[in-house]
Amino acid sequence: FDEYGTRLAEFLLPVLSAFGSRSVVLGGNISRAYNLFSASLERTLAGCGMPVDVKVSSLMDNAAMIGAASLFL
Repeated sequence: FDEYGTRLAEFLLPVLSAFGSRSVVLGGNISRAYNLFSASLERTLAGCGMPVDVKVSSLMDNAAMIGAASLFL
């Protein structure tokens, strides 16, 4: 999970940089394991000059369904 957090940070860095993001929201099944890779993710982002606030969605994997259903309201 340490390597996973590092690789995820490397993947996110160009996107965060391009948009000047200060936070990231993780949802779905990945958010269930956040406590296992959080340290390496945040350490890598901070080490690359992109300390961001990482949030875990409370909706988890229901977010997509709720978003899709809201289109019909």
